[in-house]
Amino acid sequence: LEQDPREQPKVKMPVLPKFVKISALPKLVTSSGKVAAPDAIQKLLARLAFSNADEIHPGVLAAKRTYTPASRAEFAWALFEAWLKSKDGKESWCMQAVGFFGGDEEARKLAALAKAWPGQGFGSRAQSALDALLNIGSDTALVNINILAEKSKFPAFKSAAAERILTLADARGLTADELADRLVPTLGLDEKGAD
Repeated sequence: LEQDPREQPKVKMPVLPKFVKISALPKLVTSSGKVAAPDAIQKLLARLAFSNADEIHPGVLAAKRTYTPASRAEFAWALFEAWLKSKDGKESWCMQAVGFFGGDEEARKLAALAKAWPGQGFGSRAQSALDALLNIGSDTALVNINILAEKSKFPAFKSAAAERILTLADARGLTADELADRLVPTLGLDEKGAD
């Protein structure tokens, strides 16, 4: 017997934390220039709160296709900064929003923060940042994970970054060394070292 859809339990929407102020967040803009309405932002924030680094709500993926990369990145970074200022460690989905919506600039800034966090007693936060960097997925994000894996002064964090590199290499059918070779910045030079 099929269950009547009206009898199915309703999923409780997450209560957004007090530090999330829709009016204070940058506007999300479509490629046609349309600005997202406050109720659309409210729904997106709830979908972000339901998501984690491994399980992304379909509505978050739809938003990624709908809004411009620049407006998404600015929105996610502002949400992340509001979370950092709140000192509310529970709402780490705000950092994962950077992973879903951020670009190269956000990858560089997040990696710089993650590098320092283990020494400030935020080892778990630093490891979550690695997951956000993986979700950004650009070469810049991957180069930064690789740098953290090679140069971090904190053994547990260094190991966690190296694990992310191995996972990524395996997903791409590469050895860790092959992936590392691909992630070395060329600085504008070709394979022979010429301009």
